[in-house]
Formats: sequence, structure tokens, C-alpha cells
Amino acid sequence: MAEISPSILSADYLKIFEIIRGLEGKANSIHIDVMDNIFVPNDTFDRFNPEFISKLRESKITKNVHLMVQDHLKWCEEFAKAGADEIAFHFETGKTAEGIKLLKDHGVHAGVAIKPATPPEAIENFLDELDFVVVMSVEPGFAGQSFMPGALPKLRWLKHNFAEPFGGKVWIDGGVRKDNARQCAEAGADVLVAASAIFNSNADFLGNLKELQAEIS
Repeated sequence: MAEISPSILSADYLKIFEIIRGLEGKANSIHIDVMDNIFVPNDTFDRFNPEFISKLRESKITKNVHLMVQDHLKWCEEFAKAGADEIAFHFETGKTAEGIKLLKDHGVHAGVAIKPATPPEAIENFLDELDFVVVMSVEPGFAGQSFMPGALPKLRWLKHNFAEPFGGKVWIDGGVRKDNARQCAEAGADVLVAASAIFNSNADFLGNLKELQAEIS
């Protein structure tokens, strides 16, 4: 069954640790977006950095880190040492084999993310080594963007060429909302990342999460 991974990018950072505690037992993972203002035009290192991850070591929720950074080898190592459970870096930054090996050496689940313009066939040679693949359904960098339906064929391809033969998990990230969540799950997504759909102006983020979970159950 597919699941929702709340992206805390859109959460109230002043209450971030309280929010994460509230998500324990309600979601299997939280999604943590790390941006360097080089690979994408946004910077979240002031909030989401290795020190932040280290403060979550005692948390029972899985910490999934999405590195939208140019120097992914450096930050894969830093976040792995800090206690991240799962880390994805972008295929477009190169050094894919090196990044996967580094994460495996640290005992971290290894993932690769692909931008909307990147076909899944581009990472075909690495599928047997990966634990998960993140399909971006918006251009990486900012929450609140509109979902790109072109991601759905990628999910189907990865379901048949990655999830079924190798047991890997297929993630989708970007613009996931109630009106498209079921489509994503039916196309093959195992994990749907949602940010603004959960942490919107409605303060009931757990209620929003529950509604999204109901859409894909």
C-alpha cells in the first residue's frame, strides 16, 4: 500500500520539533529538503542541515533527506553521519555510482532523484543498486508548485523496471494533492511526498495527512 511522507519544508519551523513528534506513529517518514542555492535557486541550510538531523536521532520516524545540492558527495557523507536513514541525491549532479557506494558504506538507504526533464531510462544502469528513486513532478526548489502529469508515465516505467524486479521503492515529489494522489499511487508510487497539501493555512496538519492517506488507501 502506498504511503504519504510529509515534507516539512512547508511546516512552521518555530514548531518543527513539536510537529515531528506529532507525526510519529501517523506517518512512516518525514521528507527533509536540503537546498544549496546552486543546484536550485533556494537555500535551506539555515534550517535543514546535519545539525538538525542529529537532533532527531531519538525520533522513531524515518528521516528521508532529499539533497538538491551540487556537491552531493560531501553532503551525503555529512547527513549520513548525522543520522539520516534515507538519502537521495540528484542524478543530474553526476558521480552517481560514487554517491550510491558512499551511502551504502554508511548503512544508509540510497536513492536517486530525477528532475522532470530526465527520463527514468537515464538511471537504468543503477536500478539494481538503489533502494528508492524519487520522481520530481515539479521543478525542484520550491513548495506549492503545480503537479506535472508527465511524471505519471515515469512512475509506471519504474514500477515495472525497478520496483517489480529489484524491490525498490518509487517516490513522487512535487504538487501532490488530494486531486492527484490516487493517480500517483495507481501509476506505481509507493511513497508520495506532500508539503503544502499538509502544512497549509489549515492548522490541522494531521487531519490533512489523514485525508491524503484516505485518498490512496
